[in-house]
Amino acid sequence: MLSFDKAIYSAIGINEPFKASSNFQLVLSSSTALNLSETLSKYLIEPDDPNVSRPNQAVVKNCQGALTGYNAQCDLLVAHIDRRLETLVDDLQVAKAVREIELYMNGSSSIISDMNITLGDTANTLLASAMDCINDQIFPGISDYDSGVIIENEFNDVLYNARATFVAITADLQAMIESELALLDSLYKTHRKMGQAYAIESLINDPSTSNILRTFASGDMWAALN
Repeated sequence: MLSFDKAIYSAIGINEPFKASSNFQLVLSSSTALNLSETLSKYLIEPDDPNVSRPNQAVVKNCQGALTGYNAQCDLLVAHIDRRLETLVDDLQVAKAVREIELYMNGSSSIISDMNITLGDTANTLLASAMDCINDQIFPGISDYDSGVIIENEFNDVLYNARATFVAITADLQAMIESELALLDSLYKTHRKMGQAYAIESLINDPSTSNILRTFASGDMWAALN
């Protein structure tokens, strides 16, 4: 007779049963960065008055490149988070099993706390840093330059520093995704390894299969079976 929580079963089929805390912040900072890159395009237009100076064109373009690169990385992060949420239950089941393996083999495990970097506060911290740069540096810099409060060289410094910030954040986001993917790959490999260990232990005790295993076993496996 079946026995499971009916409410949980029903919730699984309704819209999105799980969501990441970083989703709202991610969409907001990504779209703001892209819009800001487009706003900076006005400084690339040749002025009608040849006596009117413009910010350094290379600095403007480099800042735009950093903003659009950040936006593209955010798109990749959105896709990554969506995939993580789709497989969250499976991933946690595997992580739980691997945690038991590590406790059995090593006496300790931090595997579950390490596997949800992009879904929680670590990603939010990076996204918040991006918004801080936009709101505290770039927007005020644009306003001050357009109103004559600062001159070209000062505005160039604002854009130069902002570019460096966004290049660093983009690299951190990419590294975060790669690290999480590597961890998940390792989890599933360890889980499969446990399954094989159980299977081999059963097969080696079966007269119909034990001779085959011993025939083809080598190195540490041969020693473990004999």
